[in-house]
Amino acid sequence: NYTRHFFSSFLYLKVLFCGLPISIGKNHLIITKNANYQLILKLLDGIMNTIAAKEKAKLIIYKEFNSVECNKLDALLQLGYLRANSLPMHSFKAKFSNFTSYCAALKSHYRNDINRSRRKFEKAGLRVEQLKDTEKILQIYTSEMHQLYEAVVQKSENQLETLPVSFFRDLVINFPNQVLFTLVYKDNTIVAFNCSLCTPLNVHYLFCGLDYSLNAESDIYFNLMYAALDEALKQNVAEIHFGQTADTFKARLGSYQTPLYLYIK
Repeated sequence: NYTRHFFSSFLYLKVLFCGLPISIGKNHLIITKNANYQLILKLLDGIMNTIAAKEKAKLIIYKEFNSVECNKLDALLQLGYLRANSLPMHSFKAKFSNFTSYCAALKSHYRNDINRSRRKFEKAGLRVEQLKDTEKILQIYTSEMHQLYEAVVQKSENQLETLPVSFFRDLVINFPNQVLFTLVYKDNTIVAFNCSLCTPLNVHYLFCGLDYSLNAESDIYFNLMYAALDEALKQNVAEIHFGQTADTFKARLGSYQTPLYLYIK
């Protein structure tokens, strides 16, 4: 902090990412099956180098790829990149019809922990609403609600971007009735939300928002995830992708990890 008082950019590096400007643990580089990967990556690397020089970026990063995708992306190693571990993706086999049936299959001490947490939630006077209707989501997603998302970003150990209100509104518009909002209310005020994208095969948790001041008395994060899982199971999909953070909690829910990698130069 003392050094940054005089040199504000100390240890801050400008980074150029190849892909979409959102962190959801997905591969943003799509190349057709029979294409010449080596040639395409060489051409793309030249473009990235030009942009990096123009923008004075110190690092170029391609993210995030599973081990199968890396079989072809390893051509980047010949272009001066290093392959490194990213945060793993947590996924859940959707073998249950709802959260109640999921809880029934748990060992008693895990089930007791969940019930204890849910009692705290109810005692705090909180309630859950599930919302998929595009017009209704656009009505409720205001700048005030967006501050809940910003609070999570500020608390995150890995901060890459802060998305604007317009991103969430455009997401709902461009994926009508596919975006699921799990909402937590205290009286008539939204105090937490989870935003997921529903496809025929999977549910993808994207972003959440929280009023952290309520967490101690209500376990608001845990209960938000329980409610989101309940609705995701009801979508009748094969898998639910929980995202890349909160490793311990998601492991206790029964998720499995898929290692992800990035390439950096």
